[in-house]
Amino acid sequence: MCSTSSELQVHTIDPKLHNIDCSRSVWNRAAVIYHMTRTKLHVGVSDKVLFSACISCALKECSASTNLPELLEMRKDVSEVDAAAVEALIFEYVRPNVVLIESCLRFQLKTLTLYAPTVYGSRECVARVALALSQRLYDCSLCLFPETCACACLLAACSLCTVGVDCSTLPAEFRSQLLNRVSEHLLSSNGFL
Repeated sequence: MCSTSSELQVHTIDPKLHNIDCSRSVWNRAAVIYHMTRTKLHVGVSDKVLFSACISCALKECSASTNLPELLEMRKDVSEVDAAAVEALIFEYVRPNVVLIESCLRFQLKTLTLYAPTVYGSRECVARVALALSQRLYDCSLCLFPETCACACLLAACSLCTVGVDCSTLPAEFRSQLLNRVSEHLLSSNGFL
């Protein structure tokens, strides 16, 4: 993972690559792998090669079938040697560090309810809205900060569910500059907010 926001290189997934029909967990994992590989490994391959390798790795990680028609179609245009080399790099250097935003939501929700007891009664609604909001963060490299993204999604969800939260009583992880950046991204996106 990137340890600070200064390490964050902003990049997004090309919308042309969004046509892969797979489960949300596979897509999210592939997105994190993609952004982490672009940020940390600086591989000199095309987005198509990188993304096909990321989808393939995510499918294998989730024990899903790699026979997706869209992936097979994408693989026709890519060098198998390049894709295999990128997959090997991903499995060695990236895969052990993949953490999804949704895996951090439960812990951060527990922390939030400890410091803002008003959230407790609406925690199920807040959690569902936060999970929906988190989907928007996988298209950009902000997903490399899953704990911060989880906090930002929870605070935005509280706002949408009209649950009052006094941010001054929250711990530092709910008041960072990066959290503000994630919140701005959520607010600027079309959709819920």
